[in-house]
Amino acid sequence: MATFLLVFKGVVMAARKYRDNTRAGGRAALTHVGAALLAASFWAGAANAADVEPVLPDGIGKVAPGYITLAGVFAEGTYVGVEQKDRIPNPDSSDTYGVRLGVVFALPKAGMFVIPSVEFSRTDATGSNAFATIDSDSTVRGGELKLVFIAASNLFVHAGASGGSGRQDLRFNKLVPSTTNLHNYSAYAGADMVVYDASDITVSVVNELSYNYLVANFDPNNTVDRGSSRIWSNELGINGAWEVHPGTKLRAGVSWASFLGVREMIGEVSPDRNFGILSLGASQSITDSVSLYGSVGRVVFDSKRDVSSAKIGVMAVF
Repeated sequence: MATFLLVFKGVVMAARKYRDNTRAGGRAALTHVGAALLAASFWAGAANAADVEPVLPDGIGKVAPGYITLAGVFAEGTYVGVEQKDRIPNPDSSDTYGVRLGVVFALPKAGMFVIPSVEFSRTDATGSNAFATIDSDSTVRGGELKLVFIAASNLFVHAGASGGSGRQDLRFNKLVPSTTNLHNYSAYAGADMVVYDASDITVSVVNELSYNYLVANFDPNNTVDRGSSRIWSNELGINGAWEVHPGTKLRAGVSWASFLGVREMIGEVSPDRNFGILSLGASQSITDSVSLYGSVGRVVFDSKRDVSSAKIGVMAVF
């Protein structure tokens, strides 16, 4: 859950005017479906840890001397798709599209990079129950600040925090009965150690601990006015990069994510507490200062959902 914004979705309750006309069983089902829609994208954040990072300048030594220097800028387009499996009653699905813009500052004297970025995402979700179809859409704006420390020639330590807020609308049988305000916060820290470095192949071991907190403030007419989800997680992985020829790199990664502590929102269907993530990526230098990069990720060994992610970006270094 390292670098990408956690996307959001769904809505969690039907408005009181629908609730009053629905029997108790229907109310419970609506609560369940709405919470599942909201949670699906929240849980999906884990898939993004497999994404290939923006290509940083190769070593702090190449950055012009000084206390702080603008080292690069980047732009990314992202996608995350989530589908609950048929074993889940009334499975839900969602698609999230995002844009991320950021800059890279180098602090040579401190031996570190500072990477602030802003993000925008939109999620479309679909669910159902015995009484109705339930659709939702949400938009979220947020930002992230990441620090990368060069602890040794083969050891990189990183830490960061992100936050976002947005709005989602629920359509119950094609109508819009309620609006939910969303707020998301996360923090993480980890390390990346290069364990093998040949002329054209590098292999590294990565570990990261993260905390994610999602708050949903529901429509005032709803029975429940607030809900939240919290996750403590750890992810351990191995990444490899192969420089096929100068300027072209292929990348692959495999990691294992574990939820160490989870507080679920009412009615949501959480994923398995342990699951794997596979990723493939590539980068290509267009000029001496401009490169393209991209990656795809897939969650595996999760019995409750299928999650896929993709990213494409461009970066210019100075």
